[in-house]
Amino acid sequence: MKEIKDCHKLPLLVLVIYILTSLSSLVEFSDTSHSGGMFFAVFVLQLLIFVIPGMFYCKILGNEGLTSSMIRPFNLSSLFFIIPASLLLFSANALIRLTGIYFSNGSYTPAISSVGVSGTDTVFIILVYCVCPALAEEFIFRGIVLSSYKKYGIACSIIMSSLLFAMLHFSLNDFLLYFVSGIILACVAFVTRSAVPCMVIHLLNNIFTLFFEGYLWQMINAQNNAVLFIFIVGSVVLLCAFVSLSQAERIIYGYALTVSPQSNPEKKDFSTAARDLLVPLLSPAFLLCAIYFALAATSKLH
Repeated sequence: MKEIKDCHKLPLLVLVIYILTSLSSLVEFSDTSHSGGMFFAVFVLQLLIFVIPGMFYCKILGNEGLTSSMIRPFNLSSLFFIIPASLLLFSANALIRLTGIYFSNGSYTPAISSVGVSGTDTVFIILVYCVCPALAEEFIFRGIVLSSYKKYGIACSIIMSSLLFAMLHFSLNDFLLYFVSGIILACVAFVTRSAVPCMVIHLLNNIFTLFFEGYLWQMINAQNNAVLFIFIVGSVVLLCAFVSLSQAERIIYGYALTVSPQSNPEKKDFSTAARDLLVPLLSPAFLLCAIYFALAATSKLH
């Protein structure tokens, strides 16, 4: 019964984060001023929305060690997996955006305009819009959420944490992008047994999106051949996926050599794994998260 109760409590934490994120959009900042005070205010919001609720959740449930099991140093030999996994995330995001824009006849809109931004403001932008979200979101979704769902199996924890992560952004158009990103980051966390690489990859992806992704779209527009770029980026995705899986297999095989046969967990058949996924997926608290996401995402379209 404790496991079933846990799957109800965790989505309530995420629901609180959803609500706080929605309320934060009511805070108005100057569109033209990139003052240190504005960035400090955004930094405080990140603490209030993610870090403090997460720490409070762990404290009241007596799970202070929950995140320490994932937020810990990782083996440097894992870099041979982390690097291609990072490139997989970048290229997969670019492929999803590119195909979405191509088939919808849309155009690329940068998240933040870097025109007229000073060097000091660039540092603040990186700290607030790249570093803070990466640390805060990974603390919640690859730290607390992923660790909490592990009792239902690796596949369930990856899917559930990725769904909740994708819904956080309240975007129907970009839901697939965030869901795929969540799956890749969750796999990185499991293979490396640490959420720290996820924070680094998330940070680098934010930097790429804010400062460098626009140049990719300029290149595509200059060549006026989106299909060719879709093929090239798709090939990069497949190559990075192959290398990442190969390195993940090497690391996991190394883990297996250090575990005695008696301590190996019992393998689950498909029906058992599906049931373990349905329990948290159909929990009332998760359904509340899904309803809130649908309402918030729909309201953004109008």
